[in-house]
Amino acid sequence: PAAAARQQAIQWVQGVPGEPLDRRAVAVGTMPDGLPSFVCVAAYKGGLHPGMTGVWIDGCSIGHGGREVTVKAYDVMVGSGSWTRAEGGNVPADAMAVGNEANGPALYVCRAQYQGGMFAGKTRPGFNGCNIGDQGEEKTVRTYEVLVSAPAAPAQPRSGATPSLYDNSGSWAVESWTEGANAHMCSATIAN
Repeated sequence: PAAAARQQAIQWVQGVPGEPLDRRAVAVGTMPDGLPSFVCVAAYKGGLHPGMTGVWIDGCSIGHGGREVTVKAYDVMVGSGSWTRAEGGNVPADAMAVGNEANGPALYVCRAQYQGGMFAGKTRPGFNGCNIGDQGEEKTVRTYEVLVSAPAAPAQPRSGATPSLYDNSGSWAVESWTEGANAHMCSATIAN
């Protein structure tokens, strides 16, 4: 029955530096000063990297090559998903891939307690934890949570040279839900 279905929906919408975030954005943590943080994704040096954004920054903060980088062209996650605890670079089988390194490996959204806040960042097998950007540096937090969705198939954005996950006509979305033992996934382009 439909009432028994558990549904999760993640969408990506364009973020605009200096403008309020989309009202559907869901905070996934807070900065040490209590301001909310949100998941973002940004194209940088040939890859598509998860990170965090909020009113405290004018872009998407990602960790890359040992540094914190703020990317002005980015997308913000709207909707919500589930989080699964992990550590040491482990990625749950049902983790939802939302980006990739320039050389191909998938990147997953993670969040970690750090310096009195909950920071969003990226992880993948081979990392030693959740990589976040802070104070100009890329930091690795060994114990973290990973955004998951059923089923285990990754939700990859369209490939191409565009610097964000949406095109000028809309956004892309991934929806997944379970009904009993059956898992379903749908990926679609949604017009604004």
